[in-house]
Amino acid sequence: AVASAALVAWPQVRLLARSGTEGPFDRADVVYVSAGVTHPVAGWLDCLNIGGRLICPLTSADLGGAMLLVTRRSASMFAARFLMRVGFIPCTGARSDGESQALSQAFAQRDMHAVRSLQRATAPDQSAWMIGNGWWLSTRA
Repeated sequence: AVASAALVAWPQVRLLARSGTEGPFDRADVVYVSAGVTHPVAGWLDCLNIGGRLICPLTSADLGGAMLLVTRRSASMFAARFLMRVGFIPCTGARSDGESQALSQAFAQRDMHAVRSLQRATAPDQSAWMIGNGWWLSTRA
């Protein structure tokens, strides 16, 4: 009730009392996540308009990681890059142990600034920076 009252002046804002990891999601130009995830939720990517952006902190088990900016270029193409190192509290509903371990290894062994795209529905290739469940970050555009 307090949040609804505070946001009443902005008619474009809608408050939903539910998890931000659960859909359905309306079409969006921007999705901003303010808790550490090990993977982008498929619904967040699916709801982005062409040119829309997802900004989310990808974090490992130690809750350190980096802020990822994903921009939808077409129905199946997503540009991606890391903006900066971050630390966040965990996001319930968007964490997995396997992806946490893969992120820890990638952040320790690879240059996060080499990431250029987020891939889905394709098999990882030699450009894979980190491989998740049904998605992967690539060093190619």
